[in-house]
Amino acid sequence: MERLGDNSANNCVNTHLIWPDLLKILAIYAVIVIHTAAPYLILFETNGLYDWWAGNLYDSIARWCIPVFVMLSGLFLIEKYREETFRSFFARRLTRVLVPLIVWSFIYFLWRIYANNEELSFASFIPMLFIEPVYYHLWFMYLLIGLYLLAPLLGIYMKHSCCCHAWYYLALWFALVPVLTFIESWFDITTYISPGAGNTIFKFTGYFILGWMLRDFEARPATKILLVLFFLTGLFITAYGTYLTTIVRSNGQFKDLFYEYWSFNVFMMSVSIFLLGKGMKLAIFSRYDYGRKALHVTAACVPGIYLVHAMVLAAARRGLLGIELTPDMMDPFVGIPVFALVVFAASLLIVFIVKNLPVIKYIVPSVLLPTVFAASLHAADAPPMKLIEKDEFKTLTSFARAPLKKMPDLEAWKKAVPQVSVISIRSTYDKTDQKALFYDSGSLRKKPLLIVLHSWSEDYTQAFGIPYGLWAVQNDWVFIQPDYRGAFTNPQATASAGAVSDILDALEYAKENANVDTSRVYLAGFSGGGMAALIMAGKYPDKWAGVVSWGAVYDLTDWHSHTRNATHHYSKDIAASCGGPPVPGTAQERECRKRSPSKYLKNAKGKVPVYIAVGSDDSFVPPAHSLRAFNDLADEEGRLSDSEIEHISEQHSLPPDFAAGYSDELFADAGVPLLYERKSGMAVLKIYKGKHDVVYNAGLAWLAKQER
Repeated sequence: MERLGDNSANNCVNTHLIWPDLLKILAIYAVIVIHTAAPYLILFETNGLYDWWAGNLYDSIARWCIPVFVMLSGLFLIEKYREETFRSFFARRLTRVLVPLIVWSFIYFLWRIYANNEELSFASFIPMLFIEPVYYHLWFMYLLIGLYLLAPLLGIYMKHSCCCHAWYYLALWFALVPVLTFIESWFDITTYISPGAGNTIFKFTGYFILGWMLRDFEARPATKILLVLFFLTGLFITAYGTYLTTIVRSNGQFKDLFYEYWSFNVFMMSVSIFLLGKGMKLAIFSRYDYGRKALHVTAACVPGIYLVHAMVLAAARRGLLGIELTPDMMDPFVGIPVFALVVFAASLLIVFIVKNLPVIKYIVPSVLLPTVFAASLHAADAPPMKLIEKDEFKTLTSFARAPLKKMPDLEAWKKAVPQVSVISIRSTYDKTDQKALFYDSGSLRKKPLLIVLHSWSEDYTQAFGIPYGLWAVQNDWVFIQPDYRGAFTNPQATASAGAVSDILDALEYAKENANVDTSRVYLAGFSGGGMAALIMAGKYPDKWAGVVSWGAVYDLTDWHSHTRNATHHYSKDIAASCGGPPVPGTAQERECRKRSPSKYLKNAKGKVPVYIAVGSDDSFVPPAHSLRAFNDLADEEGRLSDSEIEHISEQHSLPPDFAAGYSDELFADAGVPLLYERKSGMAVLKIYKGKHDVVYNAGLAWLAKQER
């Protein structure tokens, strides 16, 4: 019976081959394409189906990259172990992966601290090496180490086994990994023989062995046609399957079932690419020495490109070198491959230069690159404050008359502030996914964070937040507008425990996903959003550098009394949220108090700056609500008397003894006269001539000056 080790007449690893070099280069480019296309797959609600399909097609086309890398490793490593001693194999092979893993893990550890502003202690680095990859792409290095450790055992098995034994192992692997894992994922079940979740080593051993098993296979012309069809079939299943599971079944929530590297469809593409690459006629490289050398030199840089490309990709997107470069600068069907090519070329250039620097080449990977990037962290100073210039965005009233307000909210956002994305945040309160709008430029400087809370009848898509989003984009602030359980029409919303938790989750999400200056975290809200902002100020005063509230509800029970005879729905919303009408002395009244700023706001006194603004003519939420909120924050001598509050709220004018002549250029610029201003302690009160409104520049310019 033929043994696997006996067929060496045409052994492909005796001499240096050209086709593996070409596959390595194509595979590393495919890796970069995947990392370029990935963001499009989670932004369906923001960017739409066209952009999502661009990301899906390019990501699907490139899924073969990691399996082919593993197959090439098996092609060479299994044979190398058969030719080398145990000690020689590990001394020469394993150290080539282990040392770069440690060095580059530390580089990316520094990157996370200084570029991503993550609060990591240096003491956590060593434990992190054993718990999880330090950066997202370094998981592959752990996989290689595992395969290197298994290579001696697999080499012995291949050397002393018959062909049928090796093919039996591959058949068993295919049944347990590509087939069984798909069945488990599709039907959401777990069997006793499950290979488990994640990128485990076993899931790649089939590719590792298959690379060596196919070393002598030569595809005929007819076979190559079948391989092309095999690849296209796998591509179709990958792309359409992802569309089916993500768009059709999950309403845009990305599902990666068909993207798994060990899935049967990716297996089809990977084997096809490997055999087609092996059978390519590379006459130009064989005939011309310069072509062969160029290919070999580029292939030799592939490991370095893999390690450095994630940093180059992030630097390009963030404008680290002074030029912001993203795939969004052109149609995504063009932008994704072009951007990936630029990142590939830049990474190749860096690695090539480093590999040719005498002496320095040994220290550059661990010293120079992070130093260069870290030195750029503070290169971009905070931009000068830019006010909102378009009149239609200066006040809420003017925005309500703008053409944008006639559009569906998300369409208006995409037209006015296309940089803002729809995201999902896993709630720490009940583990549900809560939507939000989010923006971060990706710049490396520490940036203020602006959390905007939607008003009573709206949700996270509220278009009245667009001027806040514009401010964030033009001033390089981080922006997030959470849903916090949507409109205030039910017990789950309306400043519930879950809603409050969602606002805190939004804060943490922004801190984890952007370079937030934690001394400049701001909260802003209008009407019901102003109510929520004041509650957050009272419950968590230490988290905010400044809070702005426009026309806020101060007490739900009082507002219910004000609105119960009105034709609108707000009194019914209050009753629905609190379990019924808040009749004095009832549980419903107590529940409404729990959801009102009046219960918590005094706790914020002297702890956080709060800007409270209200229109003198506001009959929707009477000025008394904002005035009483100010009193909770003011020093005793700075408070308004009950008679003054009553006069302003009922007469819609200032008391006769109030001084006149107040002015504010930002109110004036928006066409809104400022009638009165009072400051006491850390509280600011602004009374303007108008109704239920927001003067965006005034509140934002005040926030920009606040710092903890």
